[in-house]
Amino acid sequence: MFTDLAAITITELPVRAIFAAGGLTGCVMQHLAPLSGLRILIVEDNALIADHIAHMVIDAGAQIEGPFATVVEALESLDYSTPLDAAVLDISLGAELSYPLAEALKTTRIPFLFLTGKDKSDLPASFDKASYLKKPFNAEMLVQAITNCLK
Repeated sequence: MFTDLAAITITELPVRAIFAAGGLTGCVMQHLAPLSGLRILIVEDNALIADHIAHMVIDAGAQIEGPFATVVEALESLDYSTPLDAAVLDISLGAELSYPLAEALKTTRIPFLFLTGKDKSDLPASFDKASYLKKPFNAEMLVQAITNCLK
């Protein structure tokens, strides 16, 4: 890991990685901000966890929409003139489930990730191929799961 980005020389980075990432700037940005330029919706009813997710996503370079604690808040906030790139959804939102929102996202082809304490086997069959990350998680796991759901 480089501690002083200003001191990085081209010889310190693998040449193939530099060109694959679009040059030195792209390589460094991809490493430091893997979600750069993305707009991510966050739906989580636990304020502490929602704040944690938001900071992790922002630190990875993305802009966030939310976080929202209910399906209605999330749906009302959507501005379709500024499209979402992905969404991170807790399944259990108090007394409601996020499945209707997930269906709406699926219909509009917006990738989403279930971030939940539930087991994947508990998901309805219609979401058996949905991206999934079980709590607890860390920033690296979350960023990797979001990246994978975009593929």
